[in-house]
Amino acid sequence: TAEQLSFNPKEVHRINLKPSYRINSTFGVISSFGYLSGAGSGFDASLGLTANINQSSFQTSTSIIGYYNNLNVEQRKESSKAIILSFGVMI
Repeated sequence: TAEQLSFNPKEVHRINLKPSYRINSTFGVISSFGYLSGAGSGFDASLGLTANINQSSFQTSTSIIGYYNNLNVEQRKESSKAIILSFGVMI
C-alpha cells in the first residue's frame, strides 16, 4: 500500500555535492551525490553524460542521466532508480 510521507524543512538537513567535468567543447560528465539526515536519512546519487552542439542559428543540448536513491523513514527503507533523457533546443 502507498503511504504519503511529508517532512518539515526544519527537521531535514541535506548536503549535496555536484561535480562536473568538461571532456571537450561538445561532451561533458555531470554527477551529484546528496546525503539526507534528520526526520529521515539516506542518500541519492546521479551520473550522466551531456552533449552540446552550438551552431550559428541554434544550440542543442542532450543529456542522459542515471539516478538512484535510498531513504530510511520511520523504520522503513525505500529506494528507487531512474534513467532520464533530456533534450533542449535554443533558437
